[in-house]
Amino acid sequence: MFRLFLIILLMLNAFLFYKLIWTPSGALHLMEIRSAYEKLEKKNQALIMENKQLSQVIIALREDNKYIEEAIRKEMRYVKDNEVIYFFSQDHAP
Repeated sequence: MFRLFLIILLMLNAFLFYKLIWTPSGALHLMEIRSAYEKLEKKNQALIMENKQLSQVIIALREDNKYIEEAIRKEMRYVKDNEVIYFFSQDHAP
């Protein structure tokens, strides 16, 4: 009788160990979820920083005339009176 009870307990123990480790609610799945959460958290922080930088650019474009002028000059290659811009080919750049 004691042997049967011991065998039943060992089988129950093995079953519970299996459930603890390999099932979708087990430890391995939990580790995968935590890893995915950490990756998403890092990506979220990077996007928050990018959002802050873009917000600063938007505010500068709305309010700062010097920033607007520099942006136009840089991106559209506008020049002031009596200025000269030199363009060098990519092959012979200094």
